[in-house]
Amino acid sequence: MVRLEIEYHQIGTDVDKHKGVNAAGIDLSLIDAGVLVAGTTSDLGVSVAGLVANGQGEIETSSLMINALYDFDLGSNWTPYVGVGIGWIETDVTFSPSNVGVLRDSDEDFSYQLLAGLSYAISESVSVFLNYRYLDGGEASLDASLLPANFKLENVSQTFDLGIRFSF
Repeated sequence: MVRLEIEYHQIGTDVDKHKGVNAAGIDLSLIDAGVLVAGTTSDLGVSVAGLVANGQGEIETSSLMINALYDFDLGSNWTPYVGVGIGWIETDVTFSPSNVGVLRDSDEDFSYQLLAGLSYAISESVSVFLNYRYLDGGEASLDASLLPANFKLENVSQTFDLGIRFSF
């Protein structure tokens, strides 16, 4: 049996660390952080790596998807299923290591997802389910607020969902 669904999905992730600080292929980790501030001619007394060492921030993604799912009828209350979805995703990123606002931007893109799961029918209109989701939201392009730089964020997630489904 084929079913269609419209889905709104929101994920929030904290950023607590990151790896490396590079620009144009050059490692900036050991250079004085003064290079990051436009108009500064003196050293700040801290390296770029030291400035961004505690990577406080968050990444939030919101997606609106249209999914097509195929249920495998086993003749019991258990129903495995697979599915695909297409839609839109928005990525919002805030990154302020050491309370320095480095990045606050958002981007929107096309997204797709692959789904697989298993549901158990409690009644004719209510079931519980366990769902695996692979969501690919493309590559978000984000502009820094501290310096003239652009960040690329690969927007891919894998999640497991446990829930209750109501059918009408």
